[in-house]
Amino acid sequence: MKGRNSGYVTIIVIWVSAILVVISGGLILYIRQQARALHNYENYLKSYYIAAAGAYDVIYTDFAKRDKLKLSTIAGINELNAANTGVTFGEGAYTAVLEDEGGKSNINNAPIKVIRDILKEIKINDYDKKAQAILNWRKQNGGVYFSVEELGLVQDIDVNDVFTMLPYFTVYDSASGTQGALNINTATLPVLKAYIREFNGPDTLADLIVAKRPISSSALQAFIRQNGRRFNPRYVRFFCVESVTKRVRVTSGCNGATAKVNAVFNTNGPGEHEKIFIRYFWQE
Repeated sequence: MKGRNSGYVTIIVIWVSAILVVISGGLILYIRQQARALHNYENYLKSYYIAAAGAYDVIYTDFAKRDKLKLSTIAGINELNAANTGVTFGEGAYTAVLEDEGGKSNINNAPIKVIRDILKEIKINDYDKKAQAILNWRKQNGGVYFSVEELGLVQDIDVNDVFTMLPYFTVYDSASGTQGALNINTATLPVLKAYIREFNGPDTLADLIVAKRPISSSALQAFIRQNGRRFNPRYVRFFCVESVTKRVRVTSGCNGATAKVNAVFNTNGPGEHEKIFIRYFWQE
């Protein structure tokens, strides 16, 4: 009887030991997973703040050192972007890409023909239907898109369409003193063509502008009138050679973690180092 009891005790001890081993193994695994998640989150936070630092550097340092007029040209923007590629910062690095919002079409006031022509030029399928959907959404939501990313909420427009469209549209009026003006020194060819067609100008004018730029303010009106004889003169005022609203997109990496931030800001502040944020940093 005593031997049998001893056997029962041994079996119980073995079962309890096995249960404890399983529990302790699971606990160790859980602790390791939590430690790994914490480590990943720590690296993500580092990456995010590196991206924010990169945006601050572009906004408050690069704009202070560079000619603002030059940063309203393709060449000037490309030069700045090249200088902000793979910049080492702390434990990681960032790449900042500056964009001129003044070279894009404003989806809050663009006529449907302009929207349709841009979608056609950038090869969006069913561009007629999707242009109408963009206009319908605008009407149904108070006539305003608060961010260009809201194009993703429009029915009939899929995610791939949105990513294709983002470089060509904005929600900001960014020209100095002229609402709705388009900076011809940074506007892409599809955007230029769409607005020139809207104003009954020749398609060839868009190609001539791209070949000629950067164009100075003193030469702008004469150049358009000389090369676009059918162009309605009162529409010449729609075009400008400089804009004040910029966007900076920053991608950063730190120990395998990545982050992306966006910022839209106005460069026309009262002080050389002061910038007015139209929209503060937000994550992509």
